[in-house]
Amino acid sequence: MIRVHRLWTDPLETFAAEVAPLLSREGVPWAVTGAAASTLLAPYLGDVTIVELYVDKEPVVDRDRLASLLKGRIVDRGHRIEVRELPTSMSASGPDIGGIRVALPVRVYADLLATGGRSAEVAHHLRETMNVGPST
Repeated sequence: MIRVHRLWTDPLETFAAEVAPLLSREGVPWAVTGAAASTLLAPYLGDVTIVELYVDKEPVVDRDRLASLLKGRIVDRGHRIEVRELPTSMSASGPDIGGIRVALPVRVYADLLATGGRSAEVAHHLRETMNVGPST
């Protein structure tokens, strides 16, 4: 995982206006997951503090270039963007919402459950709203 800090007042607005176009111009698969993705798919949380981002393997290898592309810097803590390698190319096949490519809803659900805590509650909301994940 790569943690990147950058300044923004609204994570989703800034991501849509500044970061998403830069990532798309690179021509590599990418998608947002976690709380940011769930907020776009089925709003539940009032505030997104960290954007969890999947990107294809190539940009993850060159960490400094990736941080520059995200207009941020790599940090150990205090990050605003968490970057992980895209698990499969299919994971980046979710909807485009407001200029942000979202991971497949089932992937977002699984990622939220894996995080646990409040994120598990968000996962259950996503499951009920979008009918993703196993039924109880």
